[in-house]
Parts: sequence; structure tokens; C-alpha cells
Amino acid sequence: MKNLLQLSSLLVLLLFVSCNSNPKSVAQNFAENLAKGNTEKAKKYATEATGSMIDMALKMGLSEHITPDFTYKAYKDSIVNNKAWVKLRDPKNPDAQIQVIYLINVDGKWLVQM
Repeated sequence: MKNLLQLSSLLVLLLFVSCNSNPKSVAQNFAENLAKGNTEKAKKYATEATGSMIDMALKMGLSEHITPDFTYKAYKDSIVNNKAWVKLRDPKNPDAQIQVIYLINVDGKWLVQM
């Protein structure tokens, strides 16, 4: 009986963790979609204010830097309470500039905050 209780507790914990987004995947998905010009999809990983900034940048004509085959690799992160940052880099170009993405946790969901 004790083992069954422990097992069910573990399964509930794993289910809870798997439902939560993690900062690395959110930052990577946001950055890749933004670089590829998929702004609507990128905004799904961002706060409302960040989405508004993306819209404003598009209206100003800053969409010329679209790279359809671009990828990022998250290699370092830090989480403190409801804030996080993730460092990303282009795995194809080790000399490229490192990007730092800041995130906040809103109702259990990590979102990019610019």
C-alpha cells in the first residue's frame, strides 16, 4: 500500500512537471520563430507586452532580418523564483553573438519578457 501511494505521488508530480513549460524550451522556440519570421507563433511564447513590442517592430519595418533555416541552442540558464534567463547561441556558428532571453513565470507558464 505504501509503495502504491509513493508511485501515485510520483506520477502526479511527473504529470505536473511535464505540463509546465521550461525556460530553455520557451526561449529557444521564441527565438527561432522570431528569427524565421513566424511572429504570431513567437508571440505565443511571450508576454503581452513583448508581443506588442514585436508588433511595433514589424510596423517599423524591422522584419528584414528573417532567416528561415536559423536554429538556436540553449546552453545555459538560471531560474530564481518566478524569473529566469537563458543563453542561446547558433550551433552552426560558435563565434556568433550569444543571445540572452529573459523570462517570467505567469500562472505556471514561462513567457519571454522583453
